[in-house]
Amino acid sequence: MARHESSRWKLSYGWLRGEDWWGDPVSNNFSLIDLLLHPFVETMNETAPPIIPTIGLSYIIGANATGDWTGKDNNLAVYTEFGWLFCEPLVRGIRVGSAAPAGWFFWDGEQWTDEKNVVPDPPPLQGQRYDVIFSVGYDAEPLETIGGVALPQDMTLRADGVDCVGRCKTAPPFPVDIGIMRNYDDQIGTIHFIPGSIEATFTIDGDKAFARGQTISFDMPVLLPDFWRNYGATLRLILMGD
Repeated sequence: MARHESSRWKLSYGWLRGEDWWGDPVSNNFSLIDLLLHPFVETMNETAPPIIPTIGLSYIIGANATGDWTGKDNNLAVYTEFGWLFCEPLVRGIRVGSAAPAGWFFWDGEQWTDEKNVVPDPPPLQGQRYDVIFSVGYDAEPLETIGGVALPQDMTLRADGVDCVGRCKTAPPFPVDIGIMRNYDDQIGTIHFIPGSIEATFTIDGDKAFARGQTISFDMPVLLPDFWRNYGATLRLILMGD
């Protein structure tokens, strides 16, 4: 029966009962498994093999390798009693400990990457975003309530409206302050539109938490310019759980 190779590390398998393959194929399988099981290397950037190699020591070969390592850039290499055994990093995510440089590295599909240099995805408390948007395209009434969005998860509106943005088509002739309301009657901040600017600013004194089911809405001020319309804002909140 023709020899098969596993899809990940190209280990040999598939012979029929009674076939004798206890030569190179099976021996190489065990050597590769020994190399790949909790791998730890002496160095990661050497380009030439040690002059007097030690059986059992492993390396990650650097770029433009020479000597017995020629053409094996980025390979895992271990010295065995039969000579050098190489393993190309075919599987993205394989993790290797290293003595020099000290640390843990993984194969990202193109290169060996130091784990400590990888910025992890932020946890829910610090990074998952939820945007609440309101837009007014008509002449709003004084003290009119806009919105009334019930929030599906615990979340926080951050102090001073971090990452929030507001904009109007035409700058108002006098300042307009729109209240940011929690549960309709608790004003937690203000959206400011000022004369001469189409960009809004935000005043939110400290982080403001919302529990699941609480609402966020926007209250118009007592005094609004005549025929002032086409304005809105996006408020960015941060989820506080899964």
